[in-house]
Amino acid sequence: MYRQAMRTGASGTRILTDTIDNALKSELTGAQLQENQTRQIYVESEELSTGRHTLLVTNNLQDGWLGIDYFLVAPSQSHLSRAKLPRVAIAGIVAGCAWLLLLFTLAILYWIRRRRRVRVVATCPESPTDASSNHEKGSEDVLKVSWPVVTPFNPATQARTWI
Repeated sequence: MYRQAMRTGASGTRILTDTIDNALKSELTGAQLQENQTRQIYVESEELSTGRHTLLVTNNLQDGWLGIDYFLVAPSQSHLSRAKLPRVAIAGIVAGCAWLLLLFTLAILYWIRRRRRVRVVATCPESPTDASSNHEKGSEDVLKVSWPVVTPFNPATQARTWI
């Protein structure tokens, strides 16, 4: 809690006393450096728990007044919970994980398709040129395969003139 004290008088006098929850007692004494002091710490206690409290302030000045600007209650570092991630960060983490999962799935599917192709190529019979060259070498276990002969279309040989 912060306070504003305005007073005149001798230095070292008791300015005010306070009691919190009829247990914590403190007093503010001392000389004022200037006539109007603001934003001075008034009460700070590690013993206070969170929740409602009762504060009793007694002005001990005979020739001045005391004004309390505002109350600021802040929990100690031990009472603070750890900082939470913003929603944008959580959304970024989830999107990144989903993206990595998609890439991993696509890589697995590509690997499976490639493996199947290699397996199909390995089980296909050899081409006729390979079979004849292997047969000439004396290999008896080569199957004879006849492949259809495909002649590609050649427009130069098929061109005719019509009258």
